[in-house]
Amino acid sequence: ILKATPDPLFELDRSGVFINVWARDASLFNHNLQALKGQSVFDVFEADSAQVIMNSLQEASFDEVSFGHCISVVLDQGKRWFELSVTCKQRSQASPTFIVLSRDITARKEIEDDLFSSQVHLRAEKNRLEAIFKSSNDGIHIVDENGYLVDANDKFLHMLGYDESIIGNLHVTDWDTEHNKDQVSAIIMEMLASGEPMLVETT
Repeated sequence: ILKATPDPLFELDRSGVFINVWARDASLFNHNLQALKGQSVFDVFEADSAQVIMNSLQEASFDEVSFGHCISVVLDQGKRWFELSVTCKQRSQASPTFIVLSRDITARKEIEDDLFSSQVHLRAEKNRLEAIFKSSNDGIHIVDENGYLVDANDKFLHMLGYDESIIGNLHVTDWDTEHNKDQVSAIIMEMLASGEPMLVETT
């Protein structure tokens, strides 16, 4: 059963020394599997990852199990990420041992990193557009589908002689004498239906 497990499986003592190692794919390690026996996790992994393993062992020694802690390992084929599941064997004895299942989550981690990068980019773009909106020398305003003002930059408010407190109460027809409410609604509905901007002159 152990040989059939697709993910690397270790048995460690409470000090983090390898007792047994099982891995169907030995290429997941830069070490000879048998040579790992007797070595400490601090000899095999980077300090941060080794400490995560030790914290997981300590957690399992109290709760019998530990889930969800992740480590990174730099291998010949690149950086890989593993999620640890730890169970404590012989917990009642003076020298308990721990079975550590390390599931390769590299693909999931890469997706999460890409998503995070996309979110950072979107936030930066949102901040850039907001800065343009606020600092523009042109009057810019946003209305809802009913034609009521929902946002405007300082230039637009200054042009009308209002401050931000008026937002939400003004309708396009309060400053546009060329169109009535029905015409404004028709223009907005046409823009929404086409998905294209329209040039509408007002006075």
